Amino acid sequence: MCYSIQNIVVIEYLNQEKTQRLLKEGNDQIYQIKMSPSKKFLLAYSKTGPIDGFPCIYIYDTVTFKKLNQIAISDAQIDSVEFSGQSNMLLVVSSTQQGSEALTSTLTVWDFMDGHKDIFCKSMIPIGIQATCWNPYLAQNADEFVSISDRSYHYWRITPNL
Repeated sequence: MCYSIQNIVVIEYLNQEKTQRLLKEGNDQIYQIKMSPSKKFLLAYSKTGPIDGFPCIYIYDTVTFKKLNQIAISDAQIDSVEFSGQSNMLLVVSSTQQGSEALTSTLTVWDFMDGHKDIFCKSMIPIGIQATCWNPYLAQNADEFVSISDRSYHYWRITPNL
């Protein structure tokens, strides 16, 4: 079982001894924890970064609970993070609004494998994104996703010639 308390991820083993393991990397409160579809990775992220300066995504190995990667997002807050169907990419939606300006959302697809923090694609759009998800019907070639705003749906495809 896994849950968060402030800025700590608690892994609780449901065995006879009821042992716990604590994962603490940043100073900001953990907003959400997710398991990858392959069950190989555990993800925890902070929604905002008032203490560390930027919201962060932490990725752990589910067997050793070793931190594999940490990705800092330069926007004011992280709205959602989704693993791809093959668990090799992250779809991150973040947003910024300064003063009376319109909300700007940023969609970013990250490669986080083997310690990399490479961006496959990044797009900034002048509307608020309410939800995103990878196309579940393309499990073998997960290069499409959809974003939903209050006005429309947007379909995206990652191509080799970005």
